[in-house]
Amino acid sequence: MASSESHRLNDSIQSDDDADIIYVIDITNGSFPEQMPDRIESGDIVEFKTDKTDEYDIFQVYKDENDYYRIHNGFELFDETGIFCFKTATHQIGTIIVAPKINIHPFPMFGDQLILKLNTYDFIQFEWKMSESEDDPLLITVDANSSVVPDTAGGLTGIFGCSMHKCVKVEPFFRQYFHTCEAFVLNIPQHGLYNFAYSDSRDDVLLSMIVENAVTNHTVTYNERNTFERNTLVINRNDQVWFKSTSKNLANIHRTDEYGNHLDVNKPIFQPQLNSANCFMQQFQQTGMYYFSTDVILDQEKKASKSPPLAIVVLPEIRFHYKLIRLSDFDPDAIITNINDFVVWQFEQIIRYGLIQLRSNETLEDLVSCHDRAVAGRNRQCLAVECIMPGTFFFANPEFERVSGSDEDRLISTIIIDPPFSKTCFLIANDDFFPNVLYVAQNNTVSWILLSADQYHRIFVESDDNKRPINEDKLIDRSIEQYVNDTHHLYTFDQCGKFTIRSNRFTNTATVIVYSDDIIRNQKKQVVKPQLIEDIDIVSQYGTQIHLKCPSQEATVYYTLDGSIPTRPFKN
Repeated sequence: MASSESHRLNDSIQSDDDADIIYVIDITNGSFPEQMPDRIESGDIVEFKTDKTDEYDIFQVYKDENDYYRIHNGFELFDETGIFCFKTATHQIGTIIVAPKINIHPFPMFGDQLILKLNTYDFIQFEWKMSESEDDPLLITVDANSSVVPDTAGGLTGIFGCSMHKCVKVEPFFRQYFHTCEAFVLNIPQHGLYNFAYSDSRDDVLLSMIVENAVTNHTVTYNERNTFERNTLVINRNDQVWFKSTSKNLANIHRTDEYGNHLDVNKPIFQPQLNSANCFMQQFQQTGMYYFSTDVILDQEKKASKSPPLAIVVLPEIRFHYKLIRLSDFDPDAIITNINDFVVWQFEQIIRYGLIQLRSNETLEDLVSCHDRAVAGRNRQCLAVECIMPGTFFFANPEFERVSGSDEDRLISTIIIDPPFSKTCFLIANDDFFPNVLYVAQNNTVSWILLSADQYHRIFVESDDNKRPINEDKLIDRSIEQYVNDTHHLYTFDQCGKFTIRSNRFTNTATVIVYSDDIIRNQKKQVVKPQLIEDIDIVSQYGTQIHLKCPSQEATVYYTLDGSIPTRPFKN
């Protein structure tokens, strides 16, 4: 008989976090217990206890299936999330799934702290004394005017929905009264800036919750025929994808190209094991396009054709950029971001006015009077914007000058938003590729920007060294434009070599040469970023002339005059 139990860490195990748990798994006659621990968080410990005296009884199975970590009546500390498999001397496999650690952050409602940073896994525990609320029911609500949520989240009502609070009606966003209790625990599952109020008085200061995006878990399933039930999944870098099967006959999972050809026929990335839970999880630590397929069970009588592979589009992770505004300290340097990032301004003092986005056609008089457009709101210490579209954007605020004590006329905060995959990019115009030759490092992703609206335009990548079958009829439209603005096609070059790029709309071709990281670094094959010769201010007089230079020989420089990303060649 085998069993498992859990308890808090005892004196024999040292830990910085008293909340960590030690799980005891008894292994009898080489068998794991039928019921393994339901949930183990990162930072927890598992103790294996065996009834044998053999020197090595437990093996940890690594991904290459050749290396084992031997454990004998020992402890295993799980610092990372994921799936961990262990094998006994009788070759039975036990699976342990480690989930992210959940933290609970105490937050006094009437204390001096006004800003709290956490992630989407964490919980906020609002705390107060009923005497502090003047014996009236305490009201906790979200200020919709100053809170900033992702553009795709559908607003605050999409986050604080009835499914979470089991309420009859959301009015019109999160709003909760408390008559007797003195604590309230809340999880915010969507990243953003959330400003909470504890009364309807506009003189009270909002409590700002900055919720950063944690690693997100996604699930894809493959059915009885071992084909994926969706063909495209969009995630962010460092996210985890769990592959789950509804079939009784589990199949191998392979990395493939966009046509479904296995990258390594003899080495699937996942093989089912006997006496195992057969969970498979893949974490993506690099942006790009990745394709997967299984050993599909075909209906021999109907001669069913092979379905297209699953495509996983990995976008950059969502980052939060911070600017601290305090006395005699205002940083005018531009903030370089990506699409979907957040920029947060934290003020040393209480502020009231919102941001002013400067227009591209601002005159000097408009700039001088821009503070008149500032809208007053609730008292708070944070402002934020989401980076939605590429380009250069300028923001002003009367609080910039007041809090920093600046004597300058106008302080401006600049945000430069780069689109993903723009560093290695082809432009398609006039029936040709620009540039004609592109040098990239291995595992880099190249994007194609199509200047004409042609959804049936197809891009084909062919290796000159390793020919693979190309069945154009099996190539499906992944609708990349839905997920990456202005991008028609993506391709991740996981192998070194020379590749030919062609189109189904014209005969001209282009070439991509893929080097290893060491070679491309040593031989400087990558084009160096263009530079300005002059040292100019962010806001310059109209008509100021500037000169661009690029150290890379024979480089072509593309530019625009409105802060947007160049999408066509200029001849001047």
